Amino acid sequence: MVSRRKEVECHRCGVEQMTLTNLTMSKYSNMSEQERKDYSEAWLYIHNRKGRK
Repeated sequence: MVSRRKEVECHRCGVEQMTLTNLTMSKYSNMSEQERKDYSEAWLYIHNRKGRK
């Protein structure tokens, strides 16, 4: 989802703060649901790991 607001909550859960990525809207819209899920899981894995060091 695209927003001009700086702080955006997840439309599914309404709680978690969403984070910007380098993924363009055109790349996102060309992805399948599975590709989107895989991308988000990989992104979260990488970024959650950085905070643990």
